Amino acid sequence: MNSKQKQRKLSIRLSVVLAILIVATLCVTIAALTAARRSRPNNEQTTVPTAENTVSTPQSQAPSGTSGTEKTPDKPSTSGNTPASNVIVWSVPVEGGIVKEYSVDVPVYSLTMEDWRVHTGIDIGADAGADVLAAADGVITDVRYDPMMGQTVVIDHGSGYTTIYQNMQTAVPDGIAVGAAVKGGQKIGSVGDTALIEISDSPHLHFAVTANGKYVSPLSYINVSASAGSIKYED
Repeated sequence: MNSKQKQRKLSIRLSVVLAILIVATLCVTIAALTAARRSRPNNEQTTVPTAENTVSTPQSQAPSGTSGTEKTPDKPSTSGNTPASNVIVWSVPVEGGIVKEYSVDVPVYSLTMEDWRVHTGIDIGADAGADVLAAADGVITDVRYDPMMGQTVVIDHGSGYTTIYQNMQTAVPDGIAVGAAVKGGQKIGSVGDTALIEISDSPHLHFAVTANGKYVSPLSYINVSASAGSIKYED
């Protein structure tokens, strides 16, 4: 076999291989197109929801005025429905005059302690044994013997107000106990001399008022005049 014959034979083989490749490529292409055509009908059946075919909530099921959307409920109207606030009717807890004034900003002199200190209530001078009365309706929240201020009764009047009665006799009337409801003007004790830090003062009731936990002037709620022997302090 000469060289020409070898070249001719090689060309024939290359042509056969090329033909096989072309046929294989055509087969793959035809198979791909056939598969694409078979899958196309399923894709065409799936439609994107539009405003026309989207299921909406019937208007009869949606609250009126909400257009099917959630709405924060309006606050209920309180016009004409607001409950009446707790009205406190105040009265003087003991008959007498002020012998030491309320002063939480300027210290006052203590005869017993011989120093200057704030005074969170008023001292109402009265005879020992004089009736001490509840200054308003309320519920007793504390009955105790305070080591410094003596026999103590505390009454909660609601709306954030409490009254504190100190320097009373240790004996209290029957029924005056924690949890008991009292009426304004009801006897809750008697004037004594049990407050050690005020023992040098004349007999009196130490009376204090708190509003939301803070001491306030009792004279903002009761009308007590100063007695002739009252102690007044200036800056």
